[in-house]
Amino acid sequence: MSNSVLELERVHVSIKDSQILNGVTFDLIESEFVYLIGPSGAGKSSLMKLLFGLLPHKEGKATVAGYDLKQLSISNMHLYRRKVGMIFQDFRLFSDWTVGENLDFVLRATDWRDKAERETKIAEALQSVNLESKYTELVHTLSGGEQQKLAIIRALLNSPEILLADEPTGNLDPENAEQIIHLLHSVATETDTAILLTTHHHDLVDKFPARTLVCKNETVEEV
Repeated sequence: MSNSVLELERVHVSIKDSQILNGVTFDLIESEFVYLIGPSGAGKSSLMKLLFGLLPHKEGKATVAGYDLKQLSISNMHLYRRKVGMIFQDFRLFSDWTVGENLDFVLRATDWRDKAERETKIAEALQSVNLESKYTELVHTLSGGEQQKLAIIRALLNSPEILLADEPTGNLDPENAEQIIHLLHSVATETDTAILLTTHHHDLVDKFPARTLVCKNETVEEV
């Protein structure tokens, strides 16, 4: 498939000697929004960690944003993460840093060397979610919804080919959760970025329908 950004074929997911998922096979194309659902402990987060390079890939075929996951290494990880963004459930923000410092850290870590270019990119990102006035604010002073918006634009700074969103609404109230899902749907609609989103909020899946996969019987199946 010429515009495929993720292709998994009989992929196994393990943590140490414990098998979590077995024989996972599915793909995503550019601009596609896909839910990954299933009960807690079913393996959703473990699969996302493998796709982001946080768990080693040993069995099966996995190609993400043109990279064979078996070939990922410390030397090319920063290039891989320019193409693959991730939003974590617990935000993973530096709470005692400013909003601007959090975003600048990601750009520097992915080899943006020109300070003026970084500042322009950060300003554009904050404006896109109406957080431009928060540039110098410390992250711990932001609301939960504002922190999640910051986590999203941080993951999108490099215009990734695919965005992995692991329970991005898990810690939010219903109103903020809907705003976040709407924002992510807009990203997939308006850009080439594909989005794979895990959630246990089935009401959001019903309200914002899209292709849905489920972690079931230690693998992933189409609903």
